[in-house]
Amino acid sequence: MFGQLYLALCALQAVAHAYSVPPNLQTFYNTVSKQKNCTHTLKSGFGNGDNDYPLNWAYCELDNVMYIHYGGGGLGSMAIDVDGRRPKGDNPQDSQDGTAFEDTLRSYNISGVKDLDPYIHPYVVLGNQGTKKGYLTFDPHVYGVQPLSVVAVVCNGKLFYGVWGDTNGDDDYPKNGASTGEASQALGTACFGKHVSANIGHGKPDVLYVAFKGATAVPGAKGADWAAKSYDEFEASIKQLGDKLVSQISLGSPTATATVWSPTLTGTALSSALANWDGQSYTPPSSKSTAISKHKTGRQW
Repeated sequence: MFGQLYLALCALQAVAHAYSVPPNLQTFYNTVSKQKNCTHTLKSGFGNGDNDYPLNWAYCELDNVMYIHYGGGGLGSMAIDVDGRRPKGDNPQDSQDGTAFEDTLRSYNISGVKDLDPYIHPYVVLGNQGTKKGYLTFDPHVYGVQPLSVVAVVCNGKLFYGVWGDTNGDDDYPKNGASTGEASQALGTACFGKHVSANIGHGKPDVLYVAFKGATAVPGAKGADWAAKSYDEFEASIKQLGDKLVSQISLGSPTATATVWSPTLTGTALSSALANWDGQSYTPPSSKSTAISKHKTGRQW
């Protein structure tokens, strides 16, 4: 009896600050999670930091969104990232003091806000940056997803909103393959309660991450409460934009205008090309090695 009550309380705690999944997003979830392969794969061959799983994850595209898919049927898992600006004295193993878009956030000139806080900001880790030979890289910005843009996350049967706030690095390669499926402690706790931490992630591939393309998905300096003192405050500040973006999700045909990576563009030339493409300046996260998540999945539950 006590065990059942405990599980019920944990479940309530995990979804206390979440939203119901709207019908169109639920249809999207049900459909893509059952597909053995993506309709349009951007890049495949990724893992989730857990060697019990094969390298079957891929970044996929449908209409104006990008999502993570598990080959054979499934979606993303959720490792926990604690990189960023943490309370003084809080130094979890394998954590880093900076996130990939720290400079972008600083450019907003918000008093007291120098980086994302993993315990307050519900950020998602997307993309893979590294220089080790054989490491699989992927840059979502090449396909239209912009730094600090809103990301919809469906986990534990509920809808949450976060922002693209960090990228995966090659620290654990070749021990582990290039990883996908990671979010900040704030988002992980909102989804699954206090079971998850930097050492214990959610391994089941049933988490939907939907990133939206274009500048309209970026809340910017005034469209989100970056100085929020709690997860609830920040989550509430991006809900209106998140709802608008989610309402546009459908199961139409894959976009035919996806931008393809060009190996001839690197460094300044690549940054310039991307700036001209979407109207915003962009610094590839790989140019700042301290701002790349190590993606330590840890023991799964």
